[in-house]
Amino acid sequence: MNRWTRTLVLLALFAAAGTVRVAGAVRDRADVYLKDGTTLRGDVSFTAGEIVIRNAAGQVSYPRIAVERVVWADPPADAKQAYHRKYEVLAPRDVQGHLALARELAKQGRLDLLEVQCKHILSIESENAEAQRLLEKARTREPATRPASATKATPDPKPKRRDSRQGLIPPPLLSKKDINRIRLAEYDLDGPAENVRVHFVRERREKDVEQLVQQALERDPAADPDALRTLKRGKPYEKLQVVLNATGLKYADRIETRGDPQKFREFRRRVLPLVVKSCGRSGCHSGANSRGFRMPAAPQSGDAYAYTSFYVLTQIQTRDGPLLDRALPEASALLRYLLPAASSGKHPHPPLPAGRLRPGLRSTRDPNYERIALWINSLNYPTLDYGISYERPDWLVKLATPPEPAPPTSRPVASRPAASRPARP
Repeated sequence: MNRWTRTLVLLALFAAAGTVRVAGAVRDRADVYLKDGTTLRGDVSFTAGEIVIRNAAGQVSYPRIAVERVVWADPPADAKQAYHRKYEVLAPRDVQGHLALARELAKQGRLDLLEVQCKHILSIESENAEAQRLLEKARTREPATRPASATKATPDPKPKRRDSRQGLIPPPLLSKKDINRIRLAEYDLDGPAENVRVHFVRERREKDVEQLVQQALERDPAADPDALRTLKRGKPYEKLQVVLNATGLKYADRIETRGDPQKFREFRRRVLPLVVKSCGRSGCHSGANSRGFRMPAAPQSGDAYAYTSFYVLTQIQTRDGPLLDRALPEASALLRYLLPAASSGKHPHPPLPAGRLRPGLRSTRDPNYERIALWINSLNYPTLDYGISYERPDWLVKLATPPEPAPPTSRPVASRPAASRPARP
């Protein structure tokens, strides 16, 4: 078969691709773009976890996670079909993808479809705070775009009123991608490289991350020869330290960390339990009546809870300075707020609207006091911008705004000097 004959056969197959009906499915023609660069055209249908494409050349199926995008040949007949097209393309357990679709439905006012979408998300993550909030919105407001033929619900004889004293909404949970970026941004760049599990993602038709960094360093006359040797023959976690030192988070989306680095293991074992014990109570910083800020609404053993809590704590600026002061750890407001009022000096925890504060620390001599101070000292300073795609709730945006400078005499002096901190390159 010569080149022209092969060309005619291929053209015939593509021409016929739009005329074949998928057995058992409504005809819906589309171009399917896979993440590996392949493009297929044909009638598209979906099964559990898979996308099925059929044309004159036959029928193939791929996991939905392998699909980059689908371009439909015909516009959707209505909003419901448009929703189902977007829903079907997503992997069933892609929580972030389904949340993005839920936000889109909320903006469009399609609260009938939003309710369906939120129920799907909650069937995957029953404690997903954003899905719970959107579901409440879908159930408490009648959408203007709901079809006129829909049956009107029987009015509740005792309509529920929103409590004007209701507290803060819980912060959305960080995605796995955002958690990964935080791990990379906080990875130790000085001293021996920490042995963490790391995987450099290989991209088709692109050079490996190590090769890209190696070539950049080879063009730099001031590059460290040891760094070049590490990129050639080092272990993955040693290469990771060189890559982050040289490029920051430039290649963060092509680097996957697996498991917690030491400073986050310490946070989850030592620091977070004390914060939860002292602050994570209803009426304080947890539950519907929370004030000031709110801890996440999720299982406390999960990564999403731990890293979202960490991120929230790093963002908060109080009237007494940052909650976590990386420059001077013992000046951190968190340490003073965990102490009893008698031991916290001139800047105790602000009074609670109701109830008593439960101190997490007994005094500055408490062993946990020094553990927390040392942990704050272990955080990278100055820190990199995490570059995460995170929608901060309004209360966190306000708390993250640096307050007006206080008079110099109002800043407490650390009881002992903090460890010296080399600046991050």
